[in-house]
Amino acid sequence: MDIGSKKITLILIAVLLIACRGRLPPENWPGLTVSEGTIYVTPSDGKVYALDMETGEKIWEFPPEDEKEIGPFYSQPAVGHFVFVGSYDGKLYALSAETGERKWTFPTKDRIFASPMVEGGVIYVVSGDHRVYAIDADTGEMIWVFETGNWIWATPLINGERLYVCSMDHKIYCLDRATGKKICDFTADGALAGKPALARNSIYFGSFDGKVYSVDALNCEKIWDFKTGNWVWGEPLVVGDYLYIGSLDGRVYCLDLSNGEKIWDFKTGGMVRGGVAYYDGTIYAGSEDGKLYALDANTGREKWTFFAEASIFSKPVVANDTIYFVSQDGRVRALSARSGEEIWAFPPIE
Repeated sequence: MDIGSKKITLILIAVLLIACRGRLPPENWPGLTVSEGTIYVTPSDGKVYALDMETGEKIWEFPPEDEKEIGPFYSQPAVGHFVFVGSYDGKLYALSAETGERKWTFPTKDRIFASPMVEGGVIYVVSGDHRVYAIDADTGEMIWVFETGNWIWATPLINGERLYVCSMDHKIYCLDRATGKKICDFTADGALAGKPALARNSIYFGSFDGKVYSVDALNCEKIWDFKTGNWVWGEPLVVGDYLYIGSLDGRVYCLDLSNGEKIWDFKTGGMVRGGVAYYDGTIYAGSEDGKLYALDANTGREKWTFFAEASIFSKPVVANDTIYFVSQDGRVRALSARSGEEIWAFPPIE
């Protein structure tokens, strides 16, 4: 087992021990979402922040300074009528997008690691209690629940009337969105911890067996797989005829979407846990080595790097010629997508 595998294995063991003993974890995996001029972010201080997209100035925080901390948030918020965020205390919080005021909470029976997914007035949230919940987004009332065989750490994927869920029990499930009934499933050779992607009637996802899979979206039958050098945790990104994904072997891969053959790979200086982003011919990937890499989407050639001085385990987001990301020290940054020049940081660097 290499160094990357050992580190992530220690994280998994720590989470398991924490779950058994009821203690808070030592750190989280920050994430952010951009919506209508606002960044909603869960950094490493146990809060949710709304930031002005242009300036990085704080609009609100949850919980407010005069309220007790809830605990760390391991996932990026989802934005619909409200801002939805799951917490390590096992609850889903619905917050006002304008003020951060709490509208309702929904309790699950274990920690929530994955980002929720909202569509058509329904919020889908998964939990460490092995369950998928469909909840009325306005009221917080449960519509249905489906149970898998292990923890669920991956954000669900919506495709029309179907919902796809990756579980740590090695399976990806295809469910009926209206009822929660299982339509089909596929079993990989390792745990599935990342959100799947959809393109051309196929579902793509990574696994802790080190593989990237393509399965038929209708019947869950395997089309192809590609073997990397370590666990694959992040969400695949499909652009045209290509699939881009990172691995804990420290590489970013570009694969042929039709057959899974490798087009190119690029070696970073650390694990690549999060998903990658695309903008105007460039792939952006964060690494454990504290760098954000800008790579030519066609060749994998490095265009520029930005050193954040802390590991980057979450997916960057691109909007309005600007790339936004949050590093493990909780700092949010906005960079020029073309040059990598820093525009602002929150909290500001003194």
